[in-house]
Amino acid sequence: MVILQGTARSDYLEGTQDNDFLIGDLGDDVLIGLSGDDFLEGGEGRDRIEGGDGKDILYAGLSQLSYAPGYGGDPQGENILYGGKGDDLLFGSFGRDFLYGESGDDKIVALSGDDYLDGGDGRDRLDGGFGNDTLIGGDGNDVLYDGSYKTGSGDDVLDGGNGDDVLDGGQGNDRLFGGNGEDKLTAAGFIPSGTGGIFGLNEIDILFGGQGRDTFQLGGRNAAGTFSVYYDDFYQTSAGYNDYALIADFKPNEDIIQLVGKSTDYVLGLSPFNSSEGVAIHFVSGKSQELIAIVQGVSSLNLEDDDFKFLYF
Repeated sequence: MVILQGTARSDYLEGTQDNDFLIGDLGDDVLIGLSGDDFLEGGEGRDRIEGGDGKDILYAGLSQLSYAPGYGGDPQGENILYGGKGDDLLFGSFGRDFLYGESGDDKIVALSGDDYLDGGDGRDRLDGGFGNDTLIGGDGNDVLYDGSYKTGSGDDVLDGGNGDDVLDGGQGNDRLFGGNGEDKLTAAGFIPSGTGGIFGLNEIDILFGGQGRDTFQLGGRNAAGTFSVYYDDFYQTSAGYNDYALIADFKPNEDIIQLVGKSTDYVLGLSPFNSSEGVAIHFVSGKSQELIAIVQGVSSLNLEDDDFKFLYF
């Protein structure tokens, strides 16, 4: 085992075949872990960090961030992290990071900045945090979530790749691509408000299921443990044109649209927008019918068919 500490200059630190500690400090550093279960921290600057073989922990930089131990770094930095083989943990910084899990069941957390996360092979868990992020699941059954740390937001792109994936876009106008496999897609972001919170307020999301039997979740469990209708802004006179999901490739008799309540709580109709032809799903709330989704490319649907799944209040 070796412990290597960088300097204020741009350093090259290389570990051994054992479990090593490499800490970059200031400067634009290169850290190479090689084999073993290594700990690598870039510090400040624009760093390149490679874990190599083993179960590695990679930080873009954890200096100078007191309120969130384990996160940190330089807001001006642009870092590149490669997990390598093994089940790795990768943590980004305040700047723009490129985080590659590669082989293994990896966990990748980006924090701030407009980041790029790629899980690679294995059952990965990706969290984009704040910023306009791109999350790529790769091969394996992955979980892609943008915003679990302090309710992050941004206009994000999530691509599950191959496998049965779970995609959750968080706040912002997001684009979700399930890829190959039986995927679950949720794009409505959570806003703490009232008892259970509000989902999907002031956002228009685009969902592509891809190949396989996919589930488009337009409602689900909330922070209070009950159920919420997504894209319901709770304004009794609202038409809902400022917040809804656009389901771009729904396959009748294969895919599923998940709603909360019962079939009589909803009304189907034509899309109110010429640019998005298809079937509109309206939630009946008081005296209003609020748009929550447009199912593009289909001419008719029936709420009583197996295309719909209802979760009851």
